[in-house]
This record gives sequence, structure tokens and C-alpha cells, in this order.
Amino acid sequence: QNIALAGRSTCAIVENGSVACWGRGFLNTLGNGDTADSGEPILTAPMPDKRSVVAIDAGGFNACALLENGSVACWGSGNQYGEMGNGDQVAHSVPELTNITGSELSATSISVAFSSACALLDNGSVSCWGDNSKGQIGDNTTTHRFSPTQTFPFADGKKAVAITSGRVHHCALLDDGTVSCWGDNSEGQIGDDNTTDRTLPTPTQPLGGPAIAISSNQDHTCAVLENGSLFCWGRNDYGQIGTGSNSPNKVLVPTLVNPDNWPSGRSAVAVGTGDDHTCAILDDNLVYCWGRGNAGQIGQGGDSSSYVPVGTNEFGGDKAKIAIESNGDHTCVLIEDGTIYCWG
Repeated sequence: QNIALAGRSTCAIVENGSVACWGRGFLNTLGNGDTADSGEPILTAPMPDKRSVVAIDAGGFNACALLENGSVACWGSGNQYGEMGNGDQVAHSVPELTNITGSELSATSISVAFSSACALLDNGSVSCWGDNSKGQIGDNTTTHRFSPTQTFPFADGKKAVAITSGRVHHCALLDDGTVSCWGDNSEGQIGDDNTTDRTLPTPTQPLGGPAIAISSNQDHTCAVLENGSLFCWGRNDYGQIGTGSNSPNKVLVPTLVNPDNWPSGRSAVAVGTGDDHTCAILDDNLVYCWGRGNAGQIGQGGDSSSYVPVGTNEFGGDKAKIAIESNGDHTCVLIEDGTIYCWG
């Protein structure tokens, strides 16, 4: 998680362990103590105790950083629901520590939704905080949580190895390659063949094999499988599930992304999910996108949409593409030399 995309801003970890952000500064999203927009990267205020950042993630108007000592700092948003995780409801224009400190376990990964966030802890459990109106804290309540609160344990003693967040739901990749999700399910984003909100981590319907990576945004989720195939589920009104159609507009179970437009024999290695589009890095170093294209999300230089994966314009030359992240109406890719390409 070297790059993080909020709805209208982007952040990246700099080589020295600091964070630079750019885009819309509304609700303190840039973390520099100001609400002004910036068309170029600017450093956030220093992290608490001047700790280095090892991972970042962002949601609607809030962002969080995982620090080198396993603590978490957040900034942005109005903090109405406690999404800063430090026990108060005061807006924070610079990074502030959440309450994952002291006797709490250390965080190893973070994931930020629109008004809530979660941390994967070093014992394989998950703690979440913020808005809980749809059960997205995973503690079997709908009570907002102003400090990190443990989700219910995963079934059969399974442990989480990765987490991801949509707009109002979260998903965890578990150590047996299955996926469990919780929160809003109105668009089928839990993947359990239902549209009932889930206040506890709930297994998706079976995937086509063990998953190795997951990505959620807005109202859909995708999983890269060990065999290189890609399965997605949730809202599909713009074809963001990649099945070749926007009907049904809610895909309630994990469904194979149509690979017909990919080069023969290619497989996915990473995936990013935006509001209404999805993009994937393939094992031949090309990037394919599908879904809504009104703001250039497909990356072909126009505003056309696509119900099936189509190749973006080529970029980065022969340099390896090592990470992809999507949010709102844009996508960014990190190249092996440290440069970042974005579109949308």
C-alpha cells in the first residue's frame, strides 16, 4: 500500500517514509493543516513522534497511515462517526494517532472506507472504527465506534491476511484463501447471494479457488485467485463486474471476470476497484480496465465505457508495474522506478 486514492485526492509514501498528497483538500484530506486544493504533491504534516510510514490507505475524505511501530494515524473527514479512531468527534487536519496503542496489538495493514476504517492486527484479527450504521464494524451491532473495536472472530479460527474496504462494507482475505465480508449488502457486495446487511464477518459464496489478493471500493469487490483468474461481485450498473453486461445490475455471488479480451493465456496479478470501474495488472505488464468511462477511467484517451476488460494506452515502457489502486473516478499505478501514472 504505497499509494492511496480517496474520492478526489491521492497520497503516496515518499522514499524517506513521509507522505505526500495532492488533489482536493476539502475536509483536510491532504493532511497538511489546510483545506486548499493542490495540483501537485505536497507533504502532510509530520506523523506523530515523526514515525516513518510503511503503508497508507484512503476513503471518501479520510486517510490513514500505518506507522513503523505498528500504530495507526489518521486525518481528514469531519469525524462525525469517529472515523479518526482516537475517541473523539473532532475534525483532524493533520495526522493523529488512533487508539491502537499501549496494550493493543500492533497493526500490520489498514483499510479505509467512506466513514469507517479497519486495521489488520498481528494476531490475524481485525479492529474497525467509525460509522457502524450498516454493521461495518463487524461487532454484531450498529453502534458507531469512536475507537478501534474488534470484529467478531472469523469462522473456524481462521485468521485474516489482508483487508479491503468499499464505501460502507469491509472484506478480509483469510488464511485459507476464502473471503469474508461485513456491512452494507444492498448491492450484493458481501457476496453471499443475499442483499441483507451483515453485522458479522460473513463468508462469500465459493470462489473459483484460493484468493491471493482482494480489492473493494464503492459497492463492489474483486479477488485475484491463485490461478490468475479474477472474480468480482456487487454493484454492476456500469459493467464494473466485467461479465460483458450490466445485467443483472447487482451480482450477488463471486463471478468470473470475462477474460475474452485479454491476450491469450494471460492472468491477473493485481486489481484496483473504483466507484464504477475496475482495473487489473496482467502478468504481461499490461493494464486492462472495464466499467464506466465518463471521466476517462478506462485509460484509452476518451470517455467511452466498456462491459468487458479493454487495454489502456501503454505507459511506463518496460518498467514493471508493481501496484495499482483505484478510487472515485481515477486509477493510479506505481512503477518499479518509483514513478506513478494516473488517469481518470
